[in-house]
Amino acid sequence: MLLRLQTDDYSVNYKPGKLMFVPDMLSRAYIKDDRDNISDDIECFINMPRSYTIQTPYGNTYRRNTKHIIKTNENFENVSLDDEIPYELPNEDTVIEKEKSDNSEQPYTTRSGRTIRPPIRYKDYDELEMRKAMFIGELTKLFSSNDLHEHIIYQTLFFIDARNKDDPEIHQLTTRLVDIAFKQPSWGQPMPVAWVPLEIQLSEMKTARICKNFVKKSELQGYNLQNDDFVLTDSQFENFLKIQHSLGKLLYFGEHGIDDFIVIQPSALVNVLRSFVTDEMFWPKDKEIVEILPDLSKTGVIYRTDLYKLWEQKHFKKLIPTEDLRKFIIEVLIHLDILVEPKQYSGAGGSADFFLVPCTIKEKAPSSFFHTEEMDEKAICLSYRLKKSSVPSALFFKLIGSALNVLPIKETDGRPCLYYKAAVLSVDNDNECRIHMEGNRIVVNLINRTSRLQILPDIAASIQECLTLTLTNVLHFYYTCMGKDIKQFDILKLFDTEVGTPCGKGFCFIPVNEAITKKTWTCENKTVHTTDLLLNWMLDETFGKEECPPDCSGIPTVVLFESPSEKHLMRLASVLDITMFHDFFLHLGMETKDWHNIQYTYWQSVDAMFMALMTWRDTGSMVTFKKILDALEKVEDNQHHLCKVLKEQLELPEIAGFGFQDTPSESFLSTLPNKLGYCVLPLGIELGLRITDIESVFVRHPKQLFSQVYEVLKIWKQKTPENTYLNLMLAIQRVRGKQFLKRNFGCDN
Repeated sequence: MLLRLQTDDYSVNYKPGKLMFVPDMLSRAYIKDDRDNISDDIECFINMPRSYTIQTPYGNTYRRNTKHIIKTNENFENVSLDDEIPYELPNEDTVIEKEKSDNSEQPYTTRSGRTIRPPIRYKDYDELEMRKAMFIGELTKLFSSNDLHEHIIYQTLFFIDARNKDDPEIHQLTTRLVDIAFKQPSWGQPMPVAWVPLEIQLSEMKTARICKNFVKKSELQGYNLQNDDFVLTDSQFENFLKIQHSLGKLLYFGEHGIDDFIVIQPSALVNVLRSFVTDEMFWPKDKEIVEILPDLSKTGVIYRTDLYKLWEQKHFKKLIPTEDLRKFIIEVLIHLDILVEPKQYSGAGGSADFFLVPCTIKEKAPSSFFHTEEMDEKAICLSYRLKKSSVPSALFFKLIGSALNVLPIKETDGRPCLYYKAAVLSVDNDNECRIHMEGNRIVVNLINRTSRLQILPDIAASIQECLTLTLTNVLHFYYTCMGKDIKQFDILKLFDTEVGTPCGKGFCFIPVNEAITKKTWTCENKTVHTTDLLLNWMLDETFGKEECPPDCSGIPTVVLFESPSEKHLMRLASVLDITMFHDFFLHLGMETKDWHNIQYTYWQSVDAMFMALMTWRDTGSMVTFKKILDALEKVEDNQHHLCKVLKEQLELPEIAGFGFQDTPSESFLSTLPNKLGYCVLPLGIELGLRITDIESVFVRHPKQLFSQVYEVLKIWKQKTPENTYLNLMLAIQRVRGKQFLKRNFGCDN
């Protein structure tokens, strides 16, 4: 044989058997035959005792390998390659025993001490394919009704042997992921060359021997200043961080109070979360902290000191070793609504001793929480029905966390009324608000301890307004996390608002637009309900939409060439329709991108339109009432809007209990936020505050909506000389209407 090979040119390369998958697998093929009493006849041997062929009585011929070739010291110099090597034929019992040992699934140890694991055989391969098919079928059934099922990739499954770094399916998985990455819309988009040095420096930080998880923004800015010709300006540096955040390379929140640090290893924040948001099997066993997480799962409360104790564990202390980092982590978790710092809307400073953690609580609400019989004559109901069939639990946890910034949690026997997917919020001494989730519906019950006839419309409307704003903010957070650009107007289309009442053992709801047009409706239980009290949830939609008298000639010509003030622009924003504002804005000479940028910052429609008009005014180009009137004509909107804007409402009836020229007390101002609802910007402008003062309120109280209203009232009282009841009531009348004054302060016509 060697002489024959010498006639050819060839090279010999060694390839381990474990890499020759097909020959190796075929040589170990398992033949399953269920028929009994089959005596296999050995037909012949090949030259080497490594293998032999077997022929069955049915005419099938198979090749068999001996299990192992053990190295020997025997001398084979006198053995010719062409000679038949003597070999003792195994008897039938030996063959059967060999097949049994070949089929063993257990690893075994050789004489040298090496552990051998049996390879995957044909029967295992068939079973693997069958399990893959079953798994794919189960996944298909599970996600078939999911709204995003078209984007879920589960047709290609990879079963990887984690013990084998050379598993071929690892390469297949890598190839598949690269293919998916190529299909992403952002793939291949050019990045600024000036970013390259800073990206390299960040990469070196991540791969350093002593890896950093967090870095101060000032430190990274220092690296930036060392990059000579590639130094980024402050705005470019900020943009770089935000883009890197959107790509998932780092975490930078860019919000006041949490912009000092940058998380360069995003997984580090996940590991920190595991300190208290984790499964029971991973709870610590240390005596000093063993009770912290069980108590947290029952009450939803964790003390700051207990949180610090958890972070003293070795693996967490390594992640966040300094006090500054721990404070930063707490502020980030509050920003994400994972931790909720309980605060009253009075806006008192200082840090809370404990936090509420809605996502960790396991205890379900007591049965009395859902007793509709007890609520029948005491409650009015509100529902947000999400149009998406798949609603993550985390959405409700974040909603509850945000809602707790609006209203304080109620306590019973010293325990917060916080449960799994349910909570009780305190409105005042007479009213409470219960929130829970049923499928894709968020149900809100406003309950008066005496009768629902005692529920003030302004309190119900203000709660509805704040909860709606909170829900839109939460939905915006989730959509932006998924990389989607979505406007406030589009987010309002993601859910339907309904009003309802307790009925039987549940609740009956009717869409708001139907409730406005009907005095009664018949529910599925064949019960007739009235809608009058249910509309207390809604603000007075007729306010600000009164028409001018037929003989109105419009605004005087002399006024057309004057410039509008901040109050004029705010009043104009209050009467304009958000659906036509974009076209109106373009006719003022502005651009679409300006409007979109403002929409992403200000979620209230009136606030967004006002800030857009302020942007137009700051351009200084033809900023007159004439320009506004021309734009209104082009979009075919009501030209008499300007009549309402310029009309001053100076007639104010006497208010019972105090004089117009007195200064409101702190206690009186503290009662207004729950009644006024969320009207920070309109109220502040009508009270004569500067935009900078109002924006500072947003920075100090980014989530406490009622706190923002109260803070505006305090600034007005402290900084404005005209801080009288008269000016306050005139501003409230302009923002909420004369009927609001009648209901709340005993005003007469």
